[in-house]
Amino acid sequence: VDDLLMVAPRDQEDALWPAIASKVSFDEDQTPIAKFLGAHHIYKKDGNITTFTVEMEDFMKDAAAIYATEIGATKLAGARTPYLPENIWDFAPKGGEQAGEQSATCSSHLMKLLFAARLSRPDVTVAIARLASKVSSWNTSHDRALKRLMQYIATKPGLRLHSTLSTEDLADAQLVMSPDADLAGDLETAKSTTGMFLELATKGQTQPLR
Repeated sequence: VDDLLMVAPRDQEDALWPAIASKVSFDEDQTPIAKFLGAHHIYKKDGNITTFTVEMEDFMKDAAAIYATEIGATKLAGARTPYLPENIWDFAPKGGEQAGEQSATCSSHLMKLLFAARLSRPDVTVAIARLASKVSSWNTSHDRALKRLMQYIATKPGLRLHSTLSTEDLADAQLVMSPDADLAGDLETAKSTTGMFLELATKGQTQPLR
């Protein structure tokens, strides 16, 4: 094991570390954690203000590059949104178009992006989730939507999740959950889809949690 992530209650940190260090060999060159599971976690504290940023630019560039190589493109065109210009959910019905070229690899592309979406890129969560529901009936309309999503990723790989909280706002802090019941939201099947967004909110500041 070359990476260790350890968490303990603050009042137990001093006792815990010597116990671990006595049983583990460490290289002399030790550096603070900067990257974990493909994401850069940037934590800063200035007085009462704490800022936290999760950045996955290299990860997103790699995802776009893998896709571009698969389709034989040297560069992906720019895109301002992850959705096609037409109706964003206007996928062809089952049997309406032939099987897509990415039918065998779409799951790999989407799950790689979904990991990033959960950590730092909520802007692509909906586009990924909608396409992920089509992997068993993938057709050329889904190919086009996946290409647009990857074009957006390649255009804006550096977007990141950033939050700021202050201990002075502790008395006003509250958990805010926004549920979503999307009745008949799938235009192909009329199935309902649901989701939720959870955040820690104070006066003018929020920290996304889920």
